[in-house]
Amino acid sequence: MMFVDAHVYLSDEEYAEDIDEIVAEAKNSNVVTLVKSTPHAKKNV
Repeated sequence: MMFVDAHVYLSDEEYAEDIDEIVAEAKNSNVVTLVKSTPHAKKNV
């Protein structure tokens, strides 16, 4: 089974030093896509 993580915050400074490890762990857990979420997205109205 493959998974998509549709709500990740890898751009947060809290994770800056651990991104490679986080992505590797996701791959090892059959996560095939990481979708970045951001609280700063602009709305197109």
